[in-house]
This record gives sequence, C-alpha cells and structure tokens, in this order.
Amino acid sequence: MLLGLVFEKLKDIDEEVIVALAADHSTPCERREHSGEPVPVAIWGESIIRDKIELYDEIECSAGGLGRIKENDFNRILLDYLELTKKEGN
Repeated sequence: MLLGLVFEKLKDIDEEVIVALAADHSTPCERREHSGEPVPVAIWGESIIRDKIELYDEIECSAGGLGRIKENDFNRILLDYLELTKKEGN
C-alpha cells in the first residue's frame, strides 16, 4: 500500500508530474545482505497507462507493465515519458 499512499498525495497537483520510484539494491531477508536480484521500479503520471500492481515490492513489480528492464532502459523510458527523446520511424 506504500505505492498507493505516495500516489494519493500527488493526485491534487494541478500540473503534469511524473514520479519514478526505484530501489538501489535488493536485500532478501534470507540472505541478510545485498544481492544482484532485480529491484522494483514504479512510474506514475496522469498520462501513463496504469497496470494492476498495487504493492511496491520485488514480486509484485516483476509482474507489472514495465516487465523486467535494464538500468539504461529505465532512464530511456523516463526520458520518453518526459518527451525528451528523439522520435524515430515514420
């Protein structure tokens, strides 16, 4: 529900805002140390299509609309949402 709380606070903002959440590393409870596993990411904005994910954790986010992406792809996706990338194709 953390994700819902964060986004609930943003709903009354009048201007277009894009919020991105990303963890810097995974820390499984069993290992009690950092691991190389994928981390959860979430992107929110009024013009962004919403998926069905409600929780911000590794398992839930892995099933979300972003799927499994690499760090450079995350940056490119954000820049595209901000309309800062060059459009290619026709």
